[in-house]
Amino acid sequence: MEKLTCILVDDELHARRLLRKYIESDGSFELLGEFANADSALEALPRLQPQVLFLDVQMPGKSGIELLAALDEPDAFLVVFTTAYDQYALHAFEASAVDYLLKPFDEERFAQAAARLRRMHAGRTDAPVQRLLEQYPAAKPSGPLERITCRSGPRLRIINVKDIYYIEAAGNYCKAVTAEGAHLLGCSISEVQKKLDPARFVRIHRSTIVHTEYIAGIEAHFNGEYKLELRNRAALKVSRSYKEEFNHAMGLL
Repeated sequence: MEKLTCILVDDELHARRLLRKYIESDGSFELLGEFANADSALEALPRLQPQVLFLDVQMPGKSGIELLAALDEPDAFLVVFTTAYDQYALHAFEASAVDYLLKPFDEERFAQAAARLRRMHAGRTDAPVQRLLEQYPAAKPSGPLERITCRSGPRLRIINVKDIYYIEAAGNYCKAVTAEGAHLLGCSISEVQKKLDPARFVRIHRSTIVHTEYIAGIEAHFNGEYKLELRNRAALKVSRSYKEEFNHAMGLL
């Protein structure tokens, strides 16, 4: 079987490692390189000339869609998008005949994308990427996240960011806690912090971000830390290393 040459572009190291594992295990691909940002990928594309791009949608600097927009012939490549965010409509990617892997995805879901890539390579006749760029000429974040998508078994769930009490780290990913419970997000806590409104969300610990509107009380401890009580009765600790940031966000002197 002819292998499809590919590269992967994702700013998250753990995401690249997992995707590389799936690519190498599948047997359909020859991985030519991996990149942490769009600029380094754009520089390497003329030299590598891959057939497939595994492309994170949202990255620091150029987004994945901006990378495609910078190409002279975007439809020279088959593209699989990977992302943790729902701010780009899922049906638009599907209608454009490119696959869309929502983080965290497993090996079975990757295998489905690989099978679709093989079918497209064998007989595609349209220009899906160009059509996507025409539909979304300015597809970039316009402001802080308002919604975020998580996976619940085989289903996708849309969470309104305004309903999140706090976010806590969970290994390489993180969990958003709402009145309905905890929801696993396919990104690290540092990655999701970049997308949140800093006027409403503040980092209080290396493993915790809190929505300030849900803080019901603040208790000062002798060791310089704060203990927060949220409206859902959760108790969170503000560590000393994040105390200054918290004081500024809350207007404390």
